[in-house]
Amino acid sequence: MFMLCSFADRMYWTSCIEPLLYPKGCSFYRPFSYREEYISPSLISVFKDTNQLERLLPLESWNKGIFCIRFRDDGHPEYRGSFIPLRLITLTNVNVTDTIQINFRLGDYIKLSPEGRLKSLSLEGIIDFTKDEHMLLIDIPPNKTELLISLGNQTDFPAKLWERLADDDALSPIAKENFTGTVVLRLIQIFEKGETAVLSPKQLSKGGKNYNVYGYELKSETLYDFDFAYSRIIAAKKSMQQVPFDYMFNSPSTQFDVSRDRIVITGNYRRELVWAQPRIGRPAPTFLEWIGIKKTERSIAADPSKDKILDFRLPVKLLKRFWSKEKIIEAVVTGISLIFSVTSFVLAITTTHISSILIPIGAFFAGLFGSTLKDFLRK
Repeated sequence: MFMLCSFADRMYWTSCIEPLLYPKGCSFYRPFSYREEYISPSLISVFKDTNQLERLLPLESWNKGIFCIRFRDDGHPEYRGSFIPLRLITLTNVNVTDTIQINFRLGDYIKLSPEGRLKSLSLEGIIDFTKDEHMLLIDIPPNKTELLISLGNQTDFPAKLWERLADDDALSPIAKENFTGTVVLRLIQIFEKGETAVLSPKQLSKGGKNYNVYGYELKSETLYDFDFAYSRIIAAKKSMQQVPFDYMFNSPSTQFDVSRDRIVITGNYRRELVWAQPRIGRPAPTFLEWIGIKKTERSIAADPSKDKILDFRLPVKLLKRFWSKEKIIEAVVTGISLIFSVTSFVLAITTTHISSILIPIGAFFAGLFGSTLKDFLRK
């Protein structure tokens, strides 16, 4: 097993929160990028050996890990050896360039303690804290994995987790300052409109740089309900000024139609239902994207770190629907119109005594055929 971490008190603190926003089974939308000195040497040796990596990557005994946050603030050294586990993950791809690019799939959430607090781990005996270390991708020896397995996990988002990220004593003061006031948009589930079954993430691609991308398959010309919850990370019974931002749908309008292009932030938390309909099929995965924008100026995007509103990007693959129900009906009407038109004209020629009746009938169906064929071909 391994632990993949991000510093909660450094520049990229938003990476501590983003992996909490997506349902179990989805790929995180981007890789985590590390220099070699941030990774356990035992993992570096595997990553640089293509044959060994290809052999180990599919194995659950090797690719399972935990996403954690940790701390590096020199002003509060008492937090340096503390790790806060938040979610199970599965390693799906590793790209070695001038840095190490780590792709992963999201799993269950780590349970809060029985008292409703964040759990904290110490890696004494695994990391030498007497040295100036900054490890963020840590190989856990087999004789130490019980420490992680015993944490306990759950599929549902833990109640009060957002509050704990604002006030828990396990977090350093700078981490709490960074997190407090941050607005997040979390996807709870997706339904095909009119259906009760919840969609499950699937493997969207395999091979190349997009190796093992997981997300949602969406059919073109089909409506889907997206069940969202937006929240503001804030301690219980605390108040803050109104959020000056909203969420705006930022995927191309040529690819999607949506019920509304803006989720208005009116409080500290709310559940929102938005439907989206893919317009076309696409050969490879893309993103459904909502970004923070100023309420007063829609053209100005928020800075996630400075303005404390995190973007949302969900991997999806748009499947071209062969024919919609409407197109099938048009095809049937077009075919019937053609048959009736041809039959009427043939009978008008062979049975002259009723040709005065059959010719208008044939003309009617010929006109209907031309009209429906035009609509059919246009779509």
